[in-house]
Amino acid sequence: MTKAVTRNAGDGSISYSSSNTAIATVNSNGTVTGIAAGSCTITATIAATTNYNSASASYTLTVNHPTYNGYAYVDLGLSCKWAVCNVGASSETGYGNYYVGNTDNPRSVMGGNWRLPTKDQFDELVNNCTCTWTSIGGVNGMKFSRNNRYVFFPAAGSGDDPSIIGIEGRYWSIT
Repeated sequence: MTKAVTRNAGDGSISYSSSNTAIATVNSNGTVTGIAAGSCTITATIAATTNYNSASASYTLTVNHPTYNGYAYVDLGLSCKWAVCNVGASSETGYGNYYVGNTDNPRSVMGGNWRLPTKDQFDELVNNCTCTWTSIGGVNGMKFSRNNRYVFFPAAGSGDDPSIIGIEGRYWSIT
């Protein structure tokens, strides 16, 4: 996305900035690149000259996750893309539904080619990301970060042991 600014010869130079470079960056030509989902402010400032005062203009940019079959995903640069939220949840902090080993559940709920990740894909996630136990919106869980992007696994417990909600989460994989 590019925000065009026209100016006359001899006008002051224009600089660009982003309030949050983890969400979007902007180069010296004003080209904005979305990095991760979220909002930030992009500002263009023209320097003062002998004839004019400096001036700036800002706009709020919202970057959304890409979607597949209506569900948001994050691309961490690994062998697969990860759903932003658990199956049956509507946000990254939602616990979603509890399933007992049926690998077709993501497909039956989300459609398309969604499926549970394999053990190798879980291992790849753990071994190639920064793993941080944190809280997002008051929900405890594990955050897997890579390339300024992340996927969050809320500590949703398990269907057979609700006492561990907020302490740990148990997740199925395909072997």
